[in-house]
Amino acid sequence: MAAPSGGRREHATPGPLLAPDVLAEMDADFGDPAVVVRFVRDFRSILPSRVERLERRLDDGDPGGAEDAALSLATSSAMVGAVRLERISRSVQHALEEDGLDAARRSLDPLRLCATETLGEMLRLWPDSASS
Repeated sequence: MAAPSGGRREHATPGPLLAPDVLAEMDADFGDPAVVVRFVRDFRSILPSRVERLERRLDDGDPGGAEDAALSLATSSAMVGAVRLERISRSVQHALEEDGLDAARRSLDPLRLCATETLGEMLRLWPDSASS
């Protein structure tokens, strides 16, 4: 018997929030820790609007726009090493492709929580990213 579609397992074992090696590699490439701090700061500043954009597209019943917003969020998360947020964003994208808008909407609460946790962890690890 198949598991109900609302009980996706990817949220049961969340895994790490961040993969610090992504930004460590960036630091090594540029040789300037200020680049990483700016990158983290920029991500932290755009993250709320990326999540809101996805929410709006889902609320508007726009599957194409929601898929684009989920892909954008997943890509920017991958670039900064926010691996859990990337994974959840990709699961929203997959839900849109496979199960439709309602399934994707059910993924919003875990995505919002993960975004909040990611912001907090980034601020803890890179406190300089809080300044403008």
